[in-house]
This record gives sequence, structure tokens and C-alpha cells, in this order.
Amino acid sequence: MLPPPGNETRELGKQHAVGGECQPFINLMGDYIRLLKSGNFAKGSAFFAFMTGDCKLRLYGQNTIYATRHFQNGELPVIGTFAQLFGNKLSAISKVRIVDDIYIGMTALDRILQKLHESRFYELQKGAPDLAYKIAKNHICKGIKRGEIINGIEYALSVFDGIDIDKSVPKRFITVTGDYYTRINSFANNDLYRSIERLGGVIFVPPTLMDAIPLIMVSRIKKYRKQAEYIKLIQHLLLNFELKHQEQKVRDIFENDILNNFDYTPEEVYQRTSKYLSSDLSTGIISPVGCVIEAIEKGACGIINVITQNCSYGNVLTSILQRMRADYGNVPLLTLIYEEQQGGNKLTRLEAFMHQIAKQLKCVRFS
Repeated sequence: MLPPPGNETRELGKQHAVGGECQPFINLMGDYIRLLKSGNFAKGSAFFAFMTGDCKLRLYGQNTIYATRHFQNGELPVIGTFAQLFGNKLSAISKVRIVDDIYIGMTALDRILQKLHESRFYELQKGAPDLAYKIAKNHICKGIKRGEIINGIEYALSVFDGIDIDKSVPKRFITVTGDYYTRINSFANNDLYRSIERLGGVIFVPPTLMDAIPLIMVSRIKKYRKQAEYIKLIQHLLLNFELKHQEQKVRDIFENDILNNFDYTPEEVYQRTSKYLSSDLSTGIISPVGCVIEAIEKGACGIINVITQNCSYGNVLTSILQRMRADYGNVPLLTLIYEEQQGGNKLTRLEAFMHQIAKQLKCVRFS
């Protein structure tokens, strides 16, 4: 796992950009070059850039391969699909196990991150939830390596039990959405979550990436059934059953410990978003809209939409959110566009937004 990006990473990426690329790509390019220069990777490693779907990263990824050829001779290949990740040597069972571990681990990490933000605002000892989060992540990773992931998740959650918190003062819950990179990366969004918390907000954290996987599975099952591709249909039905079974285990572990347990089923997401967008659109757009609706129904008082400049996904999502909010009492919506030079007016806009949230009388406040 790479360390978080910083200014050095961004500058490295910019040196090899053509122009017009989004900040997530520039940061990922910088990550890759920094890793190549360091030589700090094991033999047989690869850099996974997830170049699939409709995101521009799929096209930019080819530029990563081209721009960095002179740094290495195939020592650290760039791959962007699970087919490239698996290769031709793994059995079907091994592939399922890998997908299983990735999916379970990521869904658990999403919930541990939610636990952090539902705890940090109320901390009595400054820094205690952050330390617990760091320890918890390590336990989940160790559980994956040892083949004891459920035990690792249970132990990770128990780390938070010793933290002293004070929830005597009700706070305002905010749901964060946007493009998948900027909304979750503190460097890309200028540590937005800390700013929200300082202004009195508790965050419903967006899933890192795994929220789209169940929608993809449902979509593919529907496609293969319609096209009578029965072998692929059976494979995806079995894989979908396994992923749902394992995710339910994770959901049960967190059931009484976090408010936002990502409870919507894929069918519920498609049903609740059908008024605003076609089910044929990318799951990378459908899922964030579904997550926002779920958070509002659980009591979120406002929406913060965090996108990078030149993001096709972010632009479409912004348009949909503007239409959707009218059906939810015109819930306050703030869109923040992040680029290389972070404007000083973002904090002022955020302060005004949080002040507006305080006036929302219909907002559900959890104790």
C-alpha cells in the first residue's frame, strides 16, 4: 500500500502530464513514478491503476505507461483490469478467493472509517480515534494475510471500545459524495473532513469504491440472462451469492456500532435512483446518488459534493444532485471543485453552508 500523496507526488505527475488531465490522474502518475524511482517494491509487483469503465483514467492510464517507459524495463508493469491482475495461471477458485478478500477487506475498511468519523468529533482525548483507526486498519490487513479476515475485523472494531467520547451535544450529520478519488483523499480535498468537523459536522463517509461492485454484479447477471450466456450467468450468480454472504457477515459485525452501515441493497439503489437517471448509466454515477439518498433518509442534514476539475463523472453527478434535492426538502447542497491551486474561498463557502445547516429544522439529529 502506497503512502498518501503530497506536493512532491503532484509535481512528479505534472512533469509527465500532457495537459488537461484531472488531479487524481496526476497524483496517481506521481505515485507511480515515485515508486519506480525508489525501487521499493518486491519482484513481480504491479501498479494497479483501475483503467476500466467510463472514467477518463482509463485513457490516461495509457499515458502513464508511455510516459514512464524510460524508468524501468518491465519491472513494475501498469495494469488496469482484474483480468490483467489475475493473468492466466490462477484457477477459478483462486480468483474468487482473491476477489472475496479484496471485497470483504474494502467493505470492512469503509465501515472502520465511518466508525472513526462517528467517534472523532466526540473525542475527549485528542487523537485517540485516529490512533484506534490506524491500529484497526492493521488488524484488518493482518486478518486478510492470515486467512482470518472476520476475526481481524472483529478485533479491529473492538479497538474503539476503549475510547472515551461525549455525545451529550447533538451534532449535524453531513453526507459527502463526489468523484471516487477526491471525496476520500485528504490531500486531494485539502483535508475537507477535518474542516467539516471543526465547524460542527459529523460525516457520513462515502464508500471508497466497493459500493459499485454489487451494482455491477446485478447488471451483469441481468445482461447474461437476457443474452442467454448461461455459463457466465451461473458464474456471476455464484460469485454474487458469495459476495453478498460475506458482506452480510461484515454488516452484522458493525450493526450496532455505526449509524451508516451501508444497508441499501443493489435493487433498492436502482429503485430509488430510477427517477433521476437511467439504469444504463455507469454504476460510478448511480451508486453515489443511491448512497446520498440513503444518508439523507438516515438523517443527514446536507450534501457536500467533492469533485476534481475536468471530471466527467463529477459533472454528471452534480447535475443529478441538483434535481434530486428538490424531493428531499431542498436539502442544502455544496459543490466544491478541487484543482491544483486551492482557492481561499472554499473555507468561506463551507462555513456559510454549515451555518445554513444549523437552521434546518427538519434535520434528524442522532444523540
